[in-house]
Amino acid sequence: TLTLSHARNQITGTIRTVDDASPAGAVVRLVDGPTARGLIVGDDGEFVFDEVRVGQYGVSVSLADYRSQMVTGVVLTATDVRQVGTVELAIAAGDFNGTVVDEVGHALEGVLVGIEGGQTTSTTQDGQFTVSGLKAGPYGLTLSKDGYVDQSISNQMMIADGTIDLGT
Repeated sequence: TLTLSHARNQITGTIRTVDDASPAGAVVRLVDGPTARGLIVGDDGEFVFDEVRVGQYGVSVSLADYRSQMVTGVVLTATDVRQVGTVELAIAAGDFNGTVVDEVGHALEGVLVGIEGGQTTSTTQDGQFTVSGLKAGPYGLTLSKDGYVDQSISNQMMIADGTIDLGT
């Protein structure tokens, strides 16, 4: 019996995050092709799949607190290493929202709402605010308005792709 082996080659690429955070821990998977395989990238974001059967693949990339990405139509031939290029992961951003009122329950317009790290917004006429585009993790907020005592709120946990209603 004579046996022919399938031709094999490499699929390579780089993972980056839009905020330049380390991509360490990102999971890269080969899907929808003759070889199913996965790996976890290090700080440099580089990945190499060796000894992959030729064919067409999808490359799936996921990392906690970021939106997953899929690169489709990756064709691997026997003659050329397939460089996927750089896959950039966007933050799976969340939002804080709420309503600020005075001690008798009247909505307060123009209250400055600050988030640790520098982002700020002001409340609308009906006292509402939204702070968007926040990466998952703990945050502190400060509320301030002339004529009122400043208020700090600590340890508010943002979740990836979440909307956290801080209430009134």
